[in-house]
Amino acid sequence: MYLTEENNMIVYVEKEALEDPAIVSDENFGPVKKKFCTFREDYDDISNQIDFIICLGGDGTLLYASSLFQGSAPPVIAFHLGSLSFLTPLNFENFQSQVNQVIEGNAAVILRSRLKVRVVKEPRDKKRTIHNGLSENGLDTEGRRQAMQYQVLNEVVIDRGSSSYL
Repeated sequence: MYLTEENNMIVYVEKEALEDPAIVSDENFGPVKKKFCTFREDYDDISNQIDFIICLGGDGTLLYASSLFQGSAPPVIAFHLGSLSFLTPLNFENFQSQVNQVIEGNAAVILRSRLKVRVVKEPRDKKRTIHNGLSENGLDTEGRRQAMQYQVLNEVVIDRGSSSYL
């Protein structure tokens, strides 16, 4: 209500989040739920409609939110809901004053670089690959190799799988 009514904001929430059983069964959340717009990861491109992200959770939630924006990412206000956090510095108890500072242009900014990763691999079959929820960005037609490109916030992990060679 604070964002939609007091600040007259359009709030986008991932469709799956609003279908969570805890939210669906909460009768107090019904009127609030109707004020949200929804989107589906991998289907709806809302990147040009987002002015800033309010991230509630921990470092993993922030990394996931960053992965939703493979081009330019909007600013993120990251609130931690647990006890330990490295990337989400703000305490949720003060969320209204923190959001007001952002709206008024008085918030401190920490610029974080993202890594651009390009994964090229030989095709195993002719199916279109979707990897970690991100769709493939292209196909190298010369070598018939699959090339997927991602922008990631924190790190890249290379897993050799069942092969003993990297």
